[in-house]
Amino acid sequence: MNKSAKSSFYRWQYLFVFFFAISLFVYFPGRHGGYFTDFIGFIYMYHKDSLSDILLCWHYHSILYLFHLFNYIIYKIWGVPSIAWHIAFCLLHALVATYLFTVIKNVLTWFDHQSNQLEIAFTAALFFWVSVYHSEVVIWRACAHYMLVSLCILFSLDSIIKFLNTKTSKYFYLSFLGFGVGLLCLEFSFAIPLMIIFILFVHAWLHSEWNQGLKNIGKTILFSASILIVYSLLSKLILNKFIGHYGAEAHTAFYPIPMLSTGIKYLFKHVLLIREYDYDLRVVLFSFFEKPWFVISFYAILICGFIYSIYKKSMGWVIPIFFVIGGLIFVIPVSNLFFVILLKGENDRYGYVFFMFIAAALAYAFFRIPNPIRWAFIFGIFICNFIFLEKIIKDYGVGGDVFFASVQNFPDINPRSKMLLNIPDNYRGILLHRMYGYKNHSFGEAMELFRNDPYKGSYAECILFNMEKPTDGCEIKKANKNTWQMKFKQFGNW
Repeated sequence: MNKSAKSSFYRWQYLFVFFFAISLFVYFPGRHGGYFTDFIGFIYMYHKDSLSDILLCWHYHSILYLFHLFNYIIYKIWGVPSIAWHIAFCLLHALVATYLFTVIKNVLTWFDHQSNQLEIAFTAALFFWVSVYHSEVVIWRACAHYMLVSLCILFSLDSIIKFLNTKTSKYFYLSFLGFGVGLLCLEFSFAIPLMIIFILFVHAWLHSEWNQGLKNIGKTILFSASILIVYSLLSKLILNKFIGHYGAEAHTAFYPIPMLSTGIKYLFKHVLLIREYDYDLRVVLFSFFEKPWFVISFYAILICGFIYSIYKKSMGWVIPIFFVIGGLIFVIPVSNLFFVILLKGENDRYGYVFFMFIAAALAYAFFRIPNPIRWAFIFGIFICNFIFLEKIIKDYGVGGDVFFASVQNFPDINPRSKMLLNIPDNYRGILLHRMYGYKNHSFGEAMELFRNDPYKGSYAECILFNMEKPTDGCEIKKANKNTWQMKFKQFGNW
């Protein structure tokens, strides 16, 4: 393929159509999944409240205005469930993958790396698109803000790189637009100023522009602090607290070694697909990554290696380590939150932003390898991810069928009170009726929102269990006059 034809093939418009089309097709079996837990709470808010409640962010515990506005518009126009959610989420995922291609290409230009530039950027975007760990974000309808904030992060990254490449000051200020808008999408945007400072520092060192570099870093700190002050005051005004979402107690908790180990866990989880391993082996590996000596050694080698590579102008090492550090920066906002290793699917969303950078590091590293081996690695990673991705998408689809069947087929025999003793909490790790709803009663809210004939009786949600097969359930027998016994009909549940 000649250079002109190659450039035409990699035009962003064509790439977007490509990623959008394969997203619609590959994720189609999971289109009925994702209408659960947090999402039910959101829809219940939109169902009960009006558009004017956007001023209070629909009484949510964080001022994620753009996220809720996105959900509200789709819900009010198309309702739930609807194929529109599948189309909208696939479109966002395709946009992120396409924009990632463009930004990586610009970053490589900044590093003055011209060899295989288009191929590296496309491979990174492809790795990102196919990651098995992105299924939660693309299918769970409560996760649009992960893709929205990713677009804001990429916009800020793209703007600061364009500023350094062109010396046009408007791009410097545009990078803070991405920061400000991102704050109204998700808290991952808190790490954007750190990313900008890191890039400005690297540029100053590589080009010996310390005076201008330090001035730009100073302005970055000033502008970022000003935006954060306005954001915090707005949060206080709307929510009566400066730090929303999980609250100050969770977001400001500081445990250095555990927090640093979280970044390592996400790195190896994504690169080695550790979540697909046997549970006992997962426990061994993730426990090893928590050991203080390993954590300290890992970051010491990473930082020293980066400094030495810059000192030696060894760009073959500078570029991939730059992307790895960039990814680790975006683990910071979730580094003190729980890291799930028991079931599949849950909390994979926390690695969505992180893997944009790791995919770039992997792609660049593989293009440093001789040709036949390079393509074997690239093909191997793609196929492994695709196989596991297809499997979990089917699980989401089955889980969605179970979810809606449990609501639609709930017996409405009389209005007397009922005790629900066997609500499916999850299906193979895919959350179903876990109680994160508006009133902490997910099943009840699902009954009201999704049932054709809303249930009129009263009930109490008592016991939830994990489901391994769609036929899993419980049986109840009367032991004596005042005692009933309940047990699983099959082995392997809890």
